[in-house]
Amino acid sequence: MPQPLFAGGEIDSITVTSGAITHDSTAGRFDSAYARTSLNPGSGQFVATFISAAGAPTSVVAGETGYFHFDEFLTSNTTTVSTKLEVLDASDGAFVRVTFAASGVQAFQYNSGTAASPTWVTVGANYTAPLSLVTYDIKVVFGATASDPQTVELYQNGSLIRSATFTNANFTNWRSTRFSGQGATGIARWSQLMGTEGMSTIGGKVMSAGPTAAGSNSGWTGAVANVNEATPSDTTIISAASSGLRQTFAYGDVTLPANLVVRSVFLANRAKNDGIAPLNVRPVCRSGGTDNVGANIPGITTGFRGLLARFDNDPATSAAWTAAGFNAAEFGVESAA
Repeated sequence: MPQPLFAGGEIDSITVTSGAITHDSTAGRFDSAYARTSLNPGSGQFVATFISAAGAPTSVVAGETGYFHFDEFLTSNTTTVSTKLEVLDASDGAFVRVTFAASGVQAFQYNSGTAASPTWVTVGANYTAPLSLVTYDIKVVFGATASDPQTVELYQNGSLIRSATFTNANFTNWRSTRFSGQGATGIARWSQLMGTEGMSTIGGKVMSAGPTAAGSNSGWTGAVANVNEATPSDTTIISAASSGLRQTFAYGDVTLPANLVVRSVFLANRAKNDGIAPLNVRPVCRSGGTDNVGANIPGITTGFRGLLARFDNDPATSAAWTAAGFNAAEFGVESAA
């Protein structure tokens, strides 16, 4: 079923798997019409995991087509051969990747072997990696069964630059996309991350809207100033000491470009628990004067991590979001057992 599976671009939308991921708000390193900042992985790694409408991890599987979209800005070229991005299955096996192949060039590759013993095959020739803001889209078409071929495609600024069809019965699903840094300060900056199943991301945009004012619910300790930093910080937080408390905020408005629609709203929270109740958070969307509360967001731990939930339709209308509907809505969290 065509559906959005991921949207983000700040630390509250991703899972950090190693190192310290930071934000870079330097002008020109992201499209400020949509993004508020870019992600700098340094020498670390992070993953963007596809989620279902219920917020649980999910995969693009046989007979389906997956897409992943991102903006990239390179601060310099690297002469070290190193992996930049990997398409991972549900067991974290890598089957498609982009690597820094030499100074100023990258390679698009697929794995013809197993996850444990990969055999990387370069699709076409290496391609230029400009020192400027570039938009990329990766497309993977899975055959109807594991014995049917897969097709992989890479788009640069909306144009197809690499494509290959191959058969690997070990490559059966796409669960997440892993980004890897190069060097202590990193050379790549990433923003406007988006993944889908059955919906082209080419030409799409991801707008990051932050809290701007207090909303109708204020049950947690802390205020909007604790969570609306230009560069997100774990030192200022909001907190709840018991279950059933809600906090919602007004958010920055969206202005839709011509021919684009709001396909889904993803609510990103960077959260943790302290090991005692309440242990969970639930996403809240207040629209049309009514609070709409989702189920517990999976994955919360005693350390801060990104927790993502999605609202594909406006709860007030049960129909697709409009810009006016989003602009009038509030978003936040409810503490839960």
